[in-house]
Amino acid sequence: MEAFASAMPSILSALLVGALGWVCRSLVGFNKEHREVAKIAQETSGKIDALMVEHEALVESQRNQIKSQIVNIYQVACAREYITPMELDTANRLADSYFTLGGNHYIHAIVKRMNKELPLIGDPIPTD
Repeated sequence: MEAFASAMPSILSALLVGALGWVCRSLVGFNKEHREVAKIAQETSGKIDALMVEHEALVESQRNQIKSQIVNIYQVACAREYITPMELDTANRLADSYFTLGGNHYIHAIVKRMNKELPLIGDPIPTD
């Protein structure tokens, strides 16, 4: 037992050195992985910025197309001095999409006029 007690400091020293070596190797590996993740994040950030710009351009384009459709429905209805139920339903649905995409009050005013001021003439919308 005395021999074991005298060997204990050497055994503990060896175990401690081994444990510290393992921790150091783990930290080096972690640091390498962290640098790789940071590099990927930086590269991805640039791509995400480019995608956001492209997304905004597509949203703006879609808003403009919807606006054009609503204005066209309005102009045709005003020229004939009435609006059909299908035109009104289409204009209202387009307006909902337009506002969801961040549209402005210009279309809100037109849709309001179509709903309140233009006479509704024509066959109702088929339900089946």
